[in-house]
Amino acid sequence: MNSPPKIADIIKSKLKERNISVSQMLSNCEINRNLITGMEKENKMPSADKLTKIAQYLELSVEFLTGVTDDPAPSSAKSTTDPLDDDPGFITMKRLYEKADSKNRRRMEKFIIDLFDEDFPEGDNDT
Repeated sequence: MNSPPKIADIIKSKLKERNISVSQMLSNCEINRNLITGMEKENKMPSADKLTKIAQYLELSVEFLTGVTDDPAPSSAKSTTDPLDDDPGFITMKRLYEKADSKNRRRMEKFIIDLFDEDFPEGDNDT
């Protein structure tokens, strides 16, 4: 995950590309003018709400700003046919699953199956 100073650098870089000042963005987003300075000098992480406002303003994803993904496009800009692709809970579980080793993947699968008390045919949950 990116540190607050790194996130501030990304924000400033994207603003520069668009020829927008930091103060203009913060004003348009109704965010305190000291936010970027706090991120850079005091290593303060902004709230999720503030990061979301900035990401939307810059037409980026929060995941890109925080370093979770290299894809700058917000999920709303991606065409999708599966509504789960936009579900925050599903996205979190998918990321955790992708990071897990095979043993922990099997444990996650068993937990979910047990949670819903469903019988899945053998082989349907192979990784």
